[in-house]
Amino acid sequence: MYLENLVALHIAIEKHYTPEMAFKYLDKILDGEVKPKIRREWSSKEIEDIKKFKSEGLSFSKIGEIYCTTASNIFKVLDYRKKSCANSSIKSI
Repeated sequence: MYLENLVALHIAIEKHYTPEMAFKYLDKILDGEVKPKIRREWSSKEIEDIKKFKSEGLSFSKIGEIYCTTASNIFKVLDYRKKSCANSSIKSI
């Protein structure tokens, strides 16, 4: 019971839920109705490896199989990196 309360508190803080909403969400997770999304942080080396695999001709789905994720996640990682690098570049006047 104590652990369940701590997990519900964590859910409430992370998702900005009321305590009641957090307990309902936790109950749904424990019953298997909802799968929690796990956000993965990609290292620079992994990004470089993904770019290398893509340049070698591997498809997004094959790269996704290597990293145990979906093709759309691999695409989003590369697309996000490309956009963040473009936004952070300093342009000379």
